[in-house]
Amino acid sequence: MKSAVCGPRSVVNSPRLAIIIVICSLAFGLRVYHLGTQSLWYDEGLSVDVAGLPPLATIQTSAATDHPPLHALMLGAWMRWAGRSEFAVRFLSLWCSVLAVALTWRLGRALLADSIGAFGAALLAASAFAVWYAQETRGYSLLLVLTLIATWAFARLFCRGEAQRFDQDNKWTWSAFVVSSVAALYTHYYAAFTLLALNAAFLAVLACRASRASRNAHYASRFTFHVSRFYLSQLIIVLAFVPWLPVAIRQATTNVSYFPGRVGWQTVVGDTLRAFATGDVAPTTLAAWAVGVMGLLAIIGAFAEQPRTMRLNRVIAVLLVAVPIAAMVFIAWQKPKFAPRYLIEASPAFYLLIGAGITAANARRMSTSLAVFSRVVVAAVVIILVATNVLSLDATYFDPARQRPDMRGVAAYIVTNEEPGDVIVLLSGHQSPVFGYYYRGTNRVVPMPPVIMPPAQSPLDYGAARQLQDIAQGHDRLWLVLWQRELADPTDVVMNELLTKVRRLGVGQDFHDMRLMLFDLQGHAPFGNGPQNALDLRFAEPIALAGYDLNVSARAPGESLDLALYWRASGHIAGNYQVFTHLLAPESPSLAGGSMVIGSDHIAGADNYPTSLWTEGTLVRNTFILRVPPDAPPGKYSIEVGLYDATGRLKLADGADRILLAQVVVK
Repeated sequence: MKSAVCGPRSVVNSPRLAIIIVICSLAFGLRVYHLGTQSLWYDEGLSVDVAGLPPLATIQTSAATDHPPLHALMLGAWMRWAGRSEFAVRFLSLWCSVLAVALTWRLGRALLADSIGAFGAALLAASAFAVWYAQETRGYSLLLVLTLIATWAFARLFCRGEAQRFDQDNKWTWSAFVVSSVAALYTHYYAAFTLLALNAAFLAVLACRASRASRNAHYASRFTFHVSRFYLSQLIIVLAFVPWLPVAIRQATTNVSYFPGRVGWQTVVGDTLRAFATGDVAPTTLAAWAVGVMGLLAIIGAFAEQPRTMRLNRVIAVLLVAVPIAAMVFIAWQKPKFAPRYLIEASPAFYLLIGAGITAANARRMSTSLAVFSRVVVAAVVIILVATNVLSLDATYFDPARQRPDMRGVAAYIVTNEEPGDVIVLLSGHQSPVFGYYYRGTNRVVPMPPVIMPPAQSPLDYGAARQLQDIAQGHDRLWLVLWQRELADPTDVVMNELLTKVRRLGVGQDFHDMRLMLFDLQGHAPFGNGPQNALDLRFAEPIALAGYDLNVSARAPGESLDLALYWRASGHIAGNYQVFTHLLAPESPSLAGGSMVIGSDHIAGADNYPTSLWTEGTLVRNTFILRVPPDAPPGKYSIEVGLYDATGRLKLADGADRILLAQVVVK
């Protein structure tokens, strides 16, 4: 089918206009429904908090986060007019998402064909993935709009008919391309993925049209002019982003990932396609079917028979999907932090390729029997896609287990049940902006640690126990609001101190993806009084065993020993080490030998807080349980401890590779 813009300029006729109005109306309805029902969560609370500052302060605070400032500035302007309710602050994202549907249609017309653009717009309109981020006050829907404008402008400049005149209208197209590209970078750094894809597309254009330019002097002149303008536009985009570049570099180098291990390409590709196909909440089996059929249709759309003049445009559509995913695979492998929303800008091209596949499957050139079969297959595919997205949307709207963390419910419960003199501890402390959005009480609120970003570089160490002692002074009860505890307090200092030294009171309600606990502080034992046995045993790396706690010196067979080890860093530690703790048989108490009866090993620190992240002065407590075997004979058993990695045990300063810590009598 011929693209509406590959020949003479045409006016959108009434049926086409009616179709896109219906599609955009569907998009608006799905996005506005239950818009303010769910609680804001951390990301949204941060957006509202930063946007609520004066513009200059918004820019300065954005520099302390991991995002550029444009969305926060736009949201701030919107909030000054529309208010701060959940419905109001999310409505900006809603409008951007609906506009993205219309722009997807326009991109489809410019790049492929009218019908393909309509299919792509309809898929984006009904996408549970797009609906979710249209109902979230973050910059992802704005990013989608801006990258679509840049891509549409590129398509108008380089993917139209050969007879196109380069008239005054192109000045506005070039301006749209440059301005939207710069704005996209100031919205989210991963807008660079789309710009990278467009540069790859430009190389494809050069390869395709260079031969004609060499044969036609007039065409060569016009084409050379466009090539020079493209390179000039890239220079302008880079120069426009230079003022923010030092901030971007600092954010990239200091924002340590809190995802343990590596993120492989299978995770990036699989999670992204599943999100594009069904959102994140469809049943696994049905989601797999949806991913399979959508992937197949996208492949058909990319490689189906097509006019020669359209092949380059299909290649560009493929690049708009493949390049961002490939770039994300590379970045996620280097820095293991990934979510499908980082690739939302690739979703329109993916939906357009699916539309191209549906169009190809219904081509009129087929025989009657094959055409009937093809239409049946397409109908089945559409049913699968509709079913999965309906289930995902149903879960989004109505299933509390699939919704955002219920901070609104937590704050309301505290306000209803708090007493004068209570203290509220937020663990993690970076939830304080969204808690402050909802909390209307008068009691003291203490974020631990007091940061607005996830504290991957500086979570709580054992010093938090002593901070807890200061917090408890003058208060009778303590509310503990828990979210991402494993990130803020990876070694469970606060929880262990409270559970072992004060009385826990009942909380009469559960909250989705949040946990609320209440403690009676009256008559509490001192917090942060360890270690019971102080040491200073230094290893070859800048790490030392600073002491230990051992609950008893004698045990019966079958009983357990509770052991806590305290590690102190005196500088940067290059490796990530495991701790070994062994109970040695009584006949081998010397350092020279010994047979292990039972052992308990785990990482020094925590998965989210390994030794390579420790800074000078860090004090970490690790706890271990050593269970005496039921058939253990009486005698004096020894406990040995040490550190090791893949290369072997870490030596102490004196050359030994283990510490004989204590003896335990088994009766």
